Amino acid sequence: MFSDIQEGINAAQWGDIVKVGPGIFQEHIYIKNGVEVQGAGKEQTVIEGYHQQPVVIMEGESKLKYCTIRNSNFYPGFGIYCTRATPLIEGNIITRNKWGIGCFLAAPQIIDNDIFENSIEGLHCVASCLLYTSDAADELDGVDLGGRRII
Repeated sequence: MFSDIQEGINAAQWGDIVKVGPGIFQEHIYIKNGVEVQGAGKEQTVIEGYHQQPVVIMEGESKLKYCTIRNSNFYPGFGIYCTRATPLIEGNIITRNKWGIGCFLAAPQIIDNDIFENSIEGLHCVASCLLYTSDAADELDGVDLGGRRII
């Protein structure tokens, strides 16, 4: 057991899963290459930023599943940010950020997430290759793919 999520991530090795129980965790996390962070359920595990920095930064082949990511409202304002990475972002709620997910030179898999109520855009990708699928009728808040906005 660890006192916060980042402590568990820091102790993890390639291929490890950091399981996070129900609750609200007020922190910013950096998921390193090859590590998976898995919540108890997208409505039960909440990772809440304190309005600055991305709430979650993802590196390499990291994974984030079954969490709510919220409250990154000041610059840069990303709920989730990845650069030069190929992360898996699956089954999450991403809300109340400036941008829900930001990608730069990345190839994320964004699968079955609820992305809504982000003040600028739900998804902002620049120079990135993107796989986005969703069974939910979520409100994506608009998508910016390198200067082309899709609503």
